Amino acid sequence: NKTDKDDDSWLNLETFVLIQGDWTPMWSFDDKSSVIEKGAEEKVLAKEVEAVETKVKLLTEGGKTIISDEIGERLQESAITHRWEGYREYIYFLLNFVAFYGYLLGIIVYYFDKEDEQPSFVASLKLGSTNEVADWTGNFAGDLMWTLEPTVILLSPLIIRQMAKRGKMKIKAD
Repeated sequence: NKTDKDDDSWLNLETFVLIQGDWTPMWSFDDKSSVIEKGAEEKVLAKEVEAVETKVKLLTEGGKTIISDEIGERLQESAITHRWEGYREYIYFLLNFVAFYGYLLGIIVYYFDKEDEQPSFVASLKLGSTNEVADWTGNFAGDLMWTLEPTVILLSPLIIRQMAKRGKMKIKAD
């Protein structure tokens, strides 16, 4: 609900698109079949602007509920989905970081092959392991992470869909 009649600072393009759903202006279409003739372009633009002005007036009228229950549910579902997509991106980062570190160990071991002449930072990077162990475990970690990553990529849409349904059921129960 809108509390301050004079404060419309919350309404910008992002909030307008969130509340209205999948709104795209007529000029954003690249489809050749929907090319508007030059004479009709001004009329279509005027109608588009008028439609947006009408929707904005409805949103900014004082004392009126701005977000209906339907829009609220859609935004809640979108928030749950985006949260799980964020977790998925974090998992991608962790998997690729471990793979990078594992494969980096193989490169370090290759260039610093004499263990008794290695600088202290190289021994720290190898976590105190010998060159052979660091090379093997690094390659194993990299290969394992890059085996798990496609699995996560393939299964994540199913998992996110299930989690979004569970979140939706939990919200309705509350």
